[in-house]
Amino acid sequence: MSTTDLNNKVVVLTGATSGLGKATALRIATRGALIVVAGRRQQQGEAVAAAAIAAGAKDALFVQTDITSENDVAALFQKTKDKFGGVDAVFVNAGVFKQDKLFDFTKPFDGLDTLVDVNVKGTTNVARYGVAALQERGSNGAIILTSSIVSAVPAGGLDAAGPDMGPYAATKAYVDTLARIIAAVPNVRTYTVSPSVYLTEMTEGLGLEMLRGMSGMFHSVLKGVPGKPEELAATVEAIIDGTTKWAPGSLIAAEGPFTYDGNLRYQQIYDQKSRGQASVTLSLDDIKDFAGRPAGLTARKVEDLVAAASAEATSTKSPGA
Repeated sequence: MSTTDLNNKVVVLTGATSGLGKATALRIATRGALIVVAGRRQQQGEAVAAAAIAAGAKDALFVQTDITSENDVAALFQKTKDKFGGVDAVFVNAGVFKQDKLFDFTKPFDGLDTLVDVNVKGTTNVARYGVAALQERGSNGAIILTSSIVSAVPAGGLDAAGPDMGPYAATKAYVDTLARIIAAVPNVRTYTVSPSVYLTEMTEGLGLEMLRGMSGMFHSVLKGVPGKPEELAATVEAIIDGTTKWAPGSLIAAEGPFTYDGNLRYQQIYDQKSRGQASVTLSLDDIKDFAGRPAGLTARKVEDLVAAASAEATSTKSPGA
């Protein structure tokens, strides 16, 4: 963990009552940051704020927030400024995953409204008010938007997972585009983190075997190894404290504890050689650590990591474990 001081840095995190947002809040809490937990679930949000203080946060505040409501988002940032004086970083992390039968007209197709409300409208609400708060603070603060690697899957690549994931992927492609626009705003460091398959509360209902299968399909290096929230939290922490080697404006794709340039995904989405693949082709030299430094991976090390994760998963589900 970095030794750069985060004392009294005010960090707003949406979608922080669970998963990646919660893991990030608790990680930066150990550095003495001032934490603002935003989410819809009051009991869980208050518990995360309390856990952040216990972990070392100078203070923590939970603000019940529905990001699809502009009034709620405006109130979130106003309450933050009233209590802590300003905002130094914003993690725009709240999102939703839905699948409908895209071409089955005998089934309801109502998930699209929720996807657009949360992943498009909600993300935009938080980004707008977050950027304004960062500019007002004037501390060259960071805004980090959570996307997904499925936003840049080669043409036909979603067929393996089913086209029903398409609307979700499209809303995350919107997040990528929004971040590129925000990157032009002066005195604000803009980043997009694009997670692969991670074990979170949102995905746990799919079951470990399903997640391992999805990571085998979508991952380029750690095949069959779902990531852990605290691994991605390390990447967000390095952005907030300024120790990341990734330049502002970067799209940072993530697999477990590793990262790579998300632009490599966009370079391949219309490549006919990649057509129909759910993953993209990477060299081990493309792989960086959580902070964007060369990871020094070798084929043997990748094999060992995959084998260790497989053994851990086997022991976890073993009745005698």
